[in-house]
Amino acid sequence: MLALDLFCGGGGVGLAMVRCGLRPLGVDLDANALAMYRHVGDTFQGNVAELDQVEVWGQRPAPWLIWASPPC
Repeated sequence: MLALDLFCGGGGVGLAMVRCGLRPLGVDLDANALAMYRHVGDTFQGNVAELDQVEVWGQRPAPWLIWASPPC
């Protein structure tokens, strides 16, 4: 199941998502954060306001979970 990890940072929450059986997509503007997140799951670099334009794995699935931690 797809889980969006908004403002994903280094991937702490994303790792918990994986351990719960979810497939996280990390979303962040910071390329350095996304480079760290890639060990956890797929990434999308961009503004969270543009998420309606994201195709994940060749489709536009509805996420089962949306996690939006405030940026550090």
